[in-house]
Amino acid sequence: MSNYMVITAHFIDAEWVLHKRILSFTPIANHKGDGIGKLIETCLIDWGIERLFTITVDNASANKVAITYVKKKLANWSVNSMILNGLYMHVRCSAHIINLIVQDGLAEVNHSIASIRNAVKYVRSSPARLQKFKTCVDREKISYGGLMVLDVPTRWNSTYLMLHKAVVFEKAFDRMKEDDGHYVNWFVEEEGEKKREGPPSDDDWGNARRLVNFLSVFYCVTLKFSSSLNVTSNDYLNEMARVLIHLKSLATSSDDLLRKMAEKMEQKFAKYWGDSFDQVNMLLFVANVLDPRCKLEFVTFCFSNMYESRKVEELKSNIKELLMKLYNSYIGGSDVRNSGGVCCGDIYDGSSGGGGGGGGGGASASSNIMSIDLFSSFKMMKQSSNDDISSKNDVEKYLTDVNESASDAHFDILTWWKLNGHRYPILSQIAKDVLAIPVSTVASESAFSTGGRVLDPFRSSLTHKTVESLICTQNWLRSTLLGERIIQPTQEETEFYEVIEAGNMLLLYFDMLF
Repeated sequence: MSNYMVITAHFIDAEWVLHKRILSFTPIANHKGDGIGKLIETCLIDWGIERLFTITVDNASANKVAITYVKKKLANWSVNSMILNGLYMHVRCSAHIINLIVQDGLAEVNHSIASIRNAVKYVRSSPARLQKFKTCVDREKISYGGLMVLDVPTRWNSTYLMLHKAVVFEKAFDRMKEDDGHYVNWFVEEEGEKKREGPPSDDDWGNARRLVNFLSVFYCVTLKFSSSLNVTSNDYLNEMARVLIHLKSLATSSDDLLRKMAEKMEQKFAKYWGDSFDQVNMLLFVANVLDPRCKLEFVTFCFSNMYESRKVEELKSNIKELLMKLYNSYIGGSDVRNSGGVCCGDIYDGSSGGGGGGGGGGASASSNIMSIDLFSSFKMMKQSSNDDISSKNDVEKYLTDVNESASDAHFDILTWWKLNGHRYPILSQIAKDVLAIPVSTVASESAFSTGGRVLDPFRSSLTHKTVESLICTQNWLRSTLLGERIIQPTQEETEFYEVIEAGNMLLLYFDMLF
């Protein structure tokens, strides 16, 4: 079996439109860090990409090695190939971390989940059984538009969807015990070396209902993080705070099951994100500050609901300090100057030669002092001074300007920056790169859905280059020839993601700087 690696570029163009383009879909010999890093390097060279902002990957240790390799190679290319020496290049997939956190909690109710999973599996195992189940649904007068889905145990969100739909049909499953003799006998049979768990008891259904309510927060957060059609980095802080506050609220719950689950999940949360988000890539906090509805005020409000005041001020100070470091880095970058950034040179020194003559360097000794237009020189000096002040205070100006209304349900952050970016010329360049950061690798996994259809048993002889061409061409055609119309993933693509086994496919993202 061939293993493939996909590299997808995320960037925001001059019109403030978010793009996602598959650049590489290539076989990879193994999952070792150096091998991953070399493929990324090859992709960058092939596309002529010389600047890299972030790389979003899952939490495999090999990915850390790969990013170290890429940073070392980029450092040899140019001093401007990375921002802040690549210190914030590594972004960990948030959806993957949430999956690990929730899986720890679900271990407390494995029996109930397994019982319901087996009941769903029985119903879906043949058309005859499904028809009997539909009859039970009709007799119990259950009006519901869809039937159950079977989950993939390694993907908690599919387990949530299975339970969410199954509890609606609880009475129909109970009726199956009465009307279908094979249903109960099926659970007596052994599966492997042990008896099948189930059929679901009243306690199992009770646990399922509590789980559905408890996990709904995590499901909504995962959907937010998994979006490929919208900016996700500016929502990161809010969604993470939402998860942590939800877990902390259950620490004193009278429900023993939920309290135990929350305790285990909070420990896992701290393992990956730290007790005070100290293991989170700080660029994701900067993204929240670059949301004109939030700025630093929301950061303060958010952290104050979770930590003591001293810690809140420390975090706020660190975020602002990073924003200023980015600002200073972008001022010194050649790309910013070429695109019309403010600090373009020493205008005042250049004008000190006077207005009378041509000449290259400083003022000529033979210049006629009386011919110098002092008012013109004064205006140029003031303009230079004003430009300098403006560039130095770009961040402060943005932070002190009035926040946008947080009540606007249709607020589009990219449209806002498109209309207001001219007021913050350097900061808008930072926003263009930071807001393009994808917080999860989920969005790109649709490439493997396409790959599954391209590499079916009848086309397995296709060369790797042909496969890559088909995958990339479809992705680019969907994005460009259709006029940038938003195309939702197909049901087949969505389902394919659910059956991707951990470790079989390696997923990489990276952001480009232009």
